[in-house]
This record gives sequence, C-alpha cells and structure tokens, in this order.
Amino acid sequence: MPRPGSTVLHPRMLGTAADWSARGQVDTCTITRTAGSTWDPETNADTPTTDTVYEGTIRLQDVQPFGGGRVVGFGDEPVTTSSYFAVIHDTAADVRVEDVVTIDTSADPALVGRTLRVTESLVDSFHVHRRLVLEDATTPEGD
Repeated sequence: MPRPGSTVLHPRMLGTAADWSARGQVDTCTITRTAGSTWDPETNADTPTTDTVYEGTIRLQDVQPFGGGRVVGFGDEPVTTSSYFAVIHDTAADVRVEDVVTIDTSADPALVGRTLRVTESLVDSFHVHRRLVLEDATTPEGD
C-alpha cells in the first residue's frame, strides 16, 4: 500500500508509459472550439468563429470494430452515428464536450478530412495521455 500522497508508479514508469502512448499516435488532428460569431451584412448570416484548442498527434480506435454504428432518427432522415476512442498528448489544453476534431493526416486515407465531435473527455489518475470519446454522424450514401 503506497503512503498517502505517493503514487503507485515510479515517475520513470509514468514517463515510459507516456512515451509508449505517444508512439501509437500516428495520425494528426486539429481540435477547435466555437468562440463566437461574426455578422456578414451582405449575406445576413452569422458565421461562427473558432479557436484552436489542440494541434498534434492522435490515435483513433473505432468503438464498433466491425462497423455498423448506431442508426438514429434525424428529422425525416436516418443517420448512422459512429463512435471512436481517441488518445491525444497529455499536455493538450482542456478539451471539452462539443469541441470539433478534424483529422489532418492519417495512415488510413478514409480518415483524412473527417470531422468528429467530442462527446466525452475522460480523466485518469496518472495522466499519461488525454482520452476522448468522439462521434461522427453521416447520412446514408446515395441520398
């Protein structure tokens, strides 16, 4: 049993775990947050403005490993939602629910340019990396 105020793992072990986690982050992403909006008098529309929260490496894993997602109703259209676990660097700023993750580069070309929404930002005792749950909503192909 560790003494109060001490960790179960030695600090060097935490460093090794962080290095191991970073090696698996082979894709890159940009995470943005809506900061406000600007009014365009020519189009009579508000255009959202965003702040960049994080730019760096990411590792994605599909929660439904065999695809399928979850079909939900969205108005008159069925929408398939897919969830992903994501791991980003532990020094990332406070990533919040509703932040937007855009995949910039990936070993899987199908991920490049994909936009995902943060649905959960998970925490843990050792803070080796920041874990997120992301969701992607797409309409059926051909519609």
